[in-house]
Amino acid sequence: MKLGVGLFGTEPVARMVELAQLAEELGFATAWIGDSQNLWRDAYVTLGAAAAATTSIGLGTGVTNAVTRHPSVLASAWTSLAELAPGRMRFAIGTGDSSLRSMGVAPQRVAELEESIRRLRALLAGEEVAGSRLQFALAEPIPLYVAAASPRALRLAGRAADGVVACVGVDPALVEAALRYVADGAREAGRNPADVRVVLWTAFAVADEADVARDLVRAFTASAAMAPLVGDLDEEREAIAAIRQRYSYAEHMVTDAEHRALVPDSLVARIALAGTPADCRRQVDEIARLPIDQLSLVPFGDRPATMRRLFTDVVQGGS
Repeated sequence: MKLGVGLFGTEPVARMVELAQLAEELGFATAWIGDSQNLWRDAYVTLGAAAAATTSIGLGTGVTNAVTRHPSVLASAWTSLAELAPGRMRFAIGTGDSSLRSMGVAPQRVAELEESIRRLRALLAGEEVAGSRLQFALAEPIPLYVAAASPRALRLAGRAADGVVACVGVDPALVEAALRYVADGAREAGRNPADVRVVLWTAFAVADEADVARDLVRAFTASAAMAPLVGDLDEEREAIAAIRQRYSYAEHMVTDAEHRALVPDSLVARIALAGTPADCRRQVDEIARLPIDQLSLVPFGDRPATMRRLFTDVVQGGS
């Protein structure tokens, strides 16, 4: 199981590039850059700068959408970045969350996302779509991932994508439930489920005191609870209902967001990777037994220190 890192552009682009360079130095397989224009620095500017400043780490969107960016715009950006960093780009696309909700626009329906993916595939192959044609399409395909949490989106990933970025928590029961939907989608399309790459996406915080780490990821956990998650979450149903009623996208992923107070420890434990080094090591060991290709972590707290501690205190500390 490889490790990836999710980086949201909450700091200037030059600083984000330094974080991508640190990720490469530490040995992360992929750095995924968040795309939410009202909250963070532009994802594609950041990806271009990071591609020019690194040599081996994979880079991608975590995640983009086809509403704020027309499919022809996405195809041009993806192809340009793939030219800049051959073999290193992969792109995750979803229905749109904070990027759309923060400007009062509803996310795409899953059927609309599927049509956007069809158009993107055609444009990337140099075909004409509704009057648009990319004049500099590449011969090699660009890996396309679908970010998914709901059953319908997970099935779409299995049916139409090279991989899935599964935003479903870290509890093995939740992950296994999600993977069944991905496999169902793959079989619907006559594909081998094993051909769909699986990236498990969650928050990460580590501290000498478990409560400190859990508090850092409560806001992320609240954001995850906004999606129609799969699996048995009956014990957390009341908390999830309260989160959905009071969640503020103006504080999306903000560590000290007011809605974080609605998140119980039990939900944090099922959704995020957080705690002492020993706690995190146990969670990573459980995840490593699942049939996933990459565990991609969004570091909370001091990001450089958290990224380093993942390797020194959790990964190497458990070896």
